[in-house]
Amino acid sequence: MMTMRDCCALSELLSFSFPFLPSRINPHHRMAAAAGVVLESVECPPACKLPHVGMTFANGSRLIVITDDAAVESAAAVCVAVGSHWDPVEAPGLAHLCEHMLFLGTEALPEEGAFERMVSQEGGGSTNAWTTDSSTTYYFTAQRAAFAKLLSHFIQFFHAPLLSASGYEREVQAVHSEDEKNHSVDYWRLAEVIKTELRNPAHPTSRYGNGNATTLLHRPRAAGVDVCKLLRQFYETYYVAPAVTLVVWSPLTPEAIRDLVAGDMAQLRPGAVVHDSWPCSPRRNDAAGLWLNVRSVKALRQLTVMIPTRHKRFSDACRYASHVIGHECDGSLLYVLKCEGLATAVTSSAGHGVDGDHDDFTVAINLTLAGLRNVERVVDFVAQSFALLKQNSVSEEAFQELVQEGEVSFQFDHVAQPHRHCTSIADGATHFGIRRAWSGNMRISSTVDSSQRFFSEELDFTRACFILSLQDFAEAEVLGRLAAPGSLASVAFHPLATKMDETMSEFHGAPYARARVGPTLLARWASPSLVDPRLRMPSRNPFIATDFALVPLSSATVPQPITAARGDPSFGRRWFRADDRFAVPTAAVVIAFSSPEAYATPRNRFFTRVLAHMIKHSLTEMLYFAELGSLASHVAPDTNGIVISCDGPSQTLRPFLSQFLHAMFARQSTYTAADFDMFADQVRRELMSIRGEQPYQLAGEAAMLAIHAHRYDFEEVIAAAGESGAAGGGKHGSDGEEDSDSEEGLDPAAPSQPQEDEEAAEVPSPTAGNGHAVATDVSFDDFATFVASYNHRLTIDAMAGGNLTTDEAAALLQAPSDHAQRLDAQLACVGEFLPAFDTLLFPSREELQLSRGCHIEGTPPSFSSGGSPPPFGCVVTRAATNLADPNTAVMVMFHLGFNTPDLVARQDCLAAAISTDFFNQLRTVETLGYVVHCGPRRFDHVLSLAFQVQSASHGAVYLLSRIHAFLSTLEARMEAVTEEQLARIIKSQIAIREDKCKNLPEELARCWIHRNHPHGFTHLEKEIEVLRTLTRADLVATATRCVSNHAVAARCLIVIVSRDAVLPCRSDPEGPPARAPSDPISDDPFASPVAASRRPGSSSDGKQQPPRLPAFVKLSGGAATATCATLGATVVRVPLSPRVSPPTEEEAARAIQLPSYAAVEGQPPAVLDVAAFVDIKGLRQSGVCHVHQVPHC
Repeated sequence: MMTMRDCCALSELLSFSFPFLPSRINPHHRMAAAAGVVLESVECPPACKLPHVGMTFANGSRLIVITDDAAVESAAAVCVAVGSHWDPVEAPGLAHLCEHMLFLGTEALPEEGAFERMVSQEGGGSTNAWTTDSSTTYYFTAQRAAFAKLLSHFIQFFHAPLLSASGYEREVQAVHSEDEKNHSVDYWRLAEVIKTELRNPAHPTSRYGNGNATTLLHRPRAAGVDVCKLLRQFYETYYVAPAVTLVVWSPLTPEAIRDLVAGDMAQLRPGAVVHDSWPCSPRRNDAAGLWLNVRSVKALRQLTVMIPTRHKRFSDACRYASHVIGHECDGSLLYVLKCEGLATAVTSSAGHGVDGDHDDFTVAINLTLAGLRNVERVVDFVAQSFALLKQNSVSEEAFQELVQEGEVSFQFDHVAQPHRHCTSIADGATHFGIRRAWSGNMRISSTVDSSQRFFSEELDFTRACFILSLQDFAEAEVLGRLAAPGSLASVAFHPLATKMDETMSEFHGAPYARARVGPTLLARWASPSLVDPRLRMPSRNPFIATDFALVPLSSATVPQPITAARGDPSFGRRWFRADDRFAVPTAAVVIAFSSPEAYATPRNRFFTRVLAHMIKHSLTEMLYFAELGSLASHVAPDTNGIVISCDGPSQTLRPFLSQFLHAMFARQSTYTAADFDMFADQVRRELMSIRGEQPYQLAGEAAMLAIHAHRYDFEEVIAAAGESGAAGGGKHGSDGEEDSDSEEGLDPAAPSQPQEDEEAAEVPSPTAGNGHAVATDVSFDDFATFVASYNHRLTIDAMAGGNLTTDEAAALLQAPSDHAQRLDAQLACVGEFLPAFDTLLFPSREELQLSRGCHIEGTPPSFSSGGSPPPFGCVVTRAATNLADPNTAVMVMFHLGFNTPDLVARQDCLAAAISTDFFNQLRTVETLGYVVHCGPRRFDHVLSLAFQVQSASHGAVYLLSRIHAFLSTLEARMEAVTEEQLARIIKSQIAIREDKCKNLPEELARCWIHRNHPHGFTHLEKEIEVLRTLTRADLVATATRCVSNHAVAARCLIVIVSRDAVLPCRSDPEGPPARAPSDPISDDPFASPVAASRRPGSSSDGKQQPPRLPAFVKLSGGAATATCATLGATVVRVPLSPRVSPPTEEEAARAIQLPSYAAVEGQPPAVLDVAAFVDIKGLRQSGVCHVHQVPHC
């Protein structure tokens, strides 16, 4: 057993075992103290070589400077210690609105959008912000030359914003659009139900912190509340100097940064931080025993147990309890539930806090169908795990293990990308102070005694409440009718508790129903009569590193190929990326087990996903210990098979990988039919959950499907797996588990970045098909046959990097083949079974006509291959399966060509030149929606430029018209780009490519993606050479030829995702009427600010007006198109129906209403000729889709 003294010794060992580094309590004695500035050290891991110097100014504001001499990109972040908990009762969401309003201008930079434009075009960076309950965080990034100027403008957000009343309603609309985007996200829907049903109405956590037009505009206006005045008061009260923490990452010294920001920091308003403490409890007095049934959008089957605690945020006692309840070793709650076939995952969490003094200890369980049918038994096991925790008091051995693991996690932590690291450090300093800004959420600082008090006083099951998230409550209703009186099912699933039509959350519209667990059951769970003997405390972790020796740094800057160790044929490729600069005792490895069986059929795609789950399931304990020992490991399916990756201490990575590979193959013989049933059900639910994704996400997946010859629509995979059927025996119920819903913050204003080729995602892409699956039989025997075939045709690619010798790396990379062959897996030579990928994107006219068997009206049967093809594109539509989601997404992707250094350079510079204008015009000025983005796309070396908009208030045709209207100004915008602006863009793009990864996992991930690049690992250097000679004429030529409305060679893919399965259209043989001269709609982004500020489709008095121009329909040769004529003779053809067959008369009679486009004066009329709906699956099967052969290996 390790004692606290042993842990202290370990900490000292970890701190002093790196002779190559200075003390990790960053020294600041070299920095001369300025008057009124207090210096303070920041605890940093030994692996971090970047000094972190903290200082506090006389007014209480704080600054942390991170000096990176080699930094190409600089970053700054500000965390303000105020969030939605401080919203006034009259205007929930005001903190979020304030975050938006700060970007509208400052006294020194009053023009709206000017800061974002400067960041993008002059700095080559990005900017964003977010609001939480307790804080608000802002950041921006920029290249070195522009950073100092932008930093001053950035800090002025916090002492000299305009908070202009003229922009108030428009930013409320932006907040509202963001809220609408979340209507179909289960996380936000559940959060609103919790606020409504569990939170004390007198506590600020019960308020709707995101805000929307109702809370920030309509209700306050009806009540006579001046929100603009409240906003100014809120800002002046809470945006005060002691609440502000600024973190700066740059090559400048701490003294230089201090002197640069001191003037602006001194102008922050004086005041005091208002702590997140409130006179009342956040929990309702009657919440104990409450059971909530909530209908989810995705195919969830999750039970959450919540117990309120009176413990401060980031409590170590909560972390210990979470460790004991949520561990995944043998003897854990998860282990017992899996043995019983009741659950597939358990997550316990606490410590983040409801407010500064209260927390919720939660246990979330992903139930199997058997778990739902035996939900009372599941809660019994949860209660027994709590009892075990109390019986053992606080195990000193388990507590010291947690301390040790926290220490190792901190010691081996590494810096992320500059803006991510800055925002993390700013948030840490806000909650833990400067010294513990990095270590505060990792290191354990409490004692065993303080944790003991927590368990004896706080974890009281009689105060528990329960939330069950299900997509379909039909099974629960049956259970409620059959349940014995007094049982949990009889209470939780009685008819009223499963009736979802009467109660819905106010804004997100989440249906839910209430029930109440009686005191008898709560008392039984609070004091279980027995604890299952299989439940035990966590055992000792075998993957704690103690050896930190370093190998010499290498001179190689790119991965080097490694030949087979024993002279046997190399059934795959191997590379070693030796450490040339990090000098830390860590290593990383990525291995791809590829087989053509993985993508041969939709059913095989399903089996591949199940196999990934089965591997993780069979290695649960090993993976859990590895994670606690700072070994980050992942097992995931990709297009060609299974990919595993691991990074962490090089000492423990080698034995871990050996054990992992042996178990991965050896345990395949131990898979059971019961395991298969459980995880087939889970995968099926994951796939079904894709139906609940937002339209813009489905549009991106549809675009990937259109260019991947070996991808399948998720509906195809569901159909192959069987959407419904009996449980057991290889036939499954219609429910399953949720994909982890990771909603990364979308940054539509982000500039063009040199993207890596986007490898196939784990989730199969949606396509234009609109039928739902029909159940088929898949059995465990089928799965076993698939696994045997998969292993029989295996190719292994592997890459290692970091603190390894060449011999160690060679042995590490040889291990996958050795383990596979030892278990009779047959390895295939590279490329033997892996065909070239065929891109389906942007098919030619002939190919579409061949696949449809018809002539597309208005186009010649063929065109000369010697000249440029006329402008052409195709439309893929998909009816969103979540009918409750009002959003419509439109993506327009223009094909540029295939991956060459020249074209990549043009692609990124073109995107950088126009992305901010696109965002400002369609989101800020026209307020179409929250998701507005323009940027480069690279799929399988196919280059395109994408324009994407999602809106809840406008239909597909209107959104397409606005994108098209913007494109009508593209040539003028490109002509307006000055040589100075282009020079800044090019300099920014070069700097981005010269910037090096900040840690080993990032470096190896980049190299892994580059392994299949047509120009090798040095393609960035080749792109830099092109950038140095790029001219404005080159960019204008690319835009004119490939993207603009008058492009001579435009080939585009339009993806539309909407809940409307059929786009409306009406017959109008007379054609469109002329546009009235008084039409208030302005499509010209260069129009006057008054006209531009009006919402499209609105008159000057703000009333909604119908669009002026209808459309007319013509049918020819079986191809249905709706032709929308506009001023300037610009014509767009949009799909009439998501089918290849002609529309019915009724469908043809429906109306499309399309606003006019701005005609560009002096330019001839042009046609963006868009064919009717294209059936991508049919195109693929027709044999005419093999247009562009791109080798995969």
